[in-house]
Parts: sequence; structure tokens; C-alpha cells
Amino acid sequence: MVLEGRLVEALAFNAPFVIDRLVKDRVADTPALAEELFTEAKKYLVLCEATPDMTFGMCSAIVDEAWHAFILFTTEYTEYGRRYFGNYVHHSPADNYQTVEPTATDGRPQKEASFNEFRQRYEELYGHPLPAVWYDDSSVA
Repeated sequence: MVLEGRLVEALAFNAPFVIDRLVKDRVADTPALAEELFTEAKKYLVLCEATPDMTFGMCSAIVDEAWHAFILFTTEYTEYGRRYFGNYVHHSPADNYQTVEPTATDGRPQKEASFNEFRQRYEELYGHPLPAVWYDDSSVA
């Protein structure tokens, strides 16, 4: 699958203020790790948008922290959602995971994806294996 222009642009969105926040809050030890976490948070949001028939729980505590850091910049986060996804992207808790609010446009119920389905969709969409930051046992102390 090839991503549409607006979703490619969403992945390219730069937010140095998020990177700085992740380092300042000690979520990431280095700006490079903070950039990786923010990139993965954007990939998660794009994956959710590109797969409207499924809902994906946020299965990485550290990537979720990057999403939280972005949300704190409410003006920029709101504009990001509107520009690239057509609306505000909600962050809702669900069963000890975080998820993008289900927004199936055709009215059909969305299937709740397993971690394995998330991993498969990620690899299909981005053409490379799921990075280690998605596996909490290897990235969260």
C-alpha cells in the first residue's frame, strides 16, 4: 500500500518542541531517541488513519509518552490532526492501553486489532520490521 500525500506529510511533520520536551522530561536520554519516539507516535497515528476498518491499541508505553508530549502542545496538536486527518485526533484510555477514538466513516463497527495484527499492519505499511521501542520489555525500565 502506498500512503496518500497528506499521510506522507503527517509523517514528515517536524516538532522540535516535542523532542525537547521528551528529553527535558527524561522520557528519552538523547534527542535522537526522542526523535525516534516521536516518529513512531506519528507512524501510529498514520497507521490508524490508513486502516479505518480496525482500531489499534497503543501497545508501547514509551511511544505513548511521545504522543502525550505532543498533545501537551494543544494548538499544534489540534492543527496537526485537522491538517492531516481532517479532525482532532482523540486519545482515549481503553483496557490499560491508549487508543485513537474509533471513527469508521461507513458506520460499520471496527475490529479491535491484536498486537500481532498491529505488527503485521505496521510492517505492511512501512516496509520494515516493528522497531524495538514497540516492545516494552526492551525499551521501558
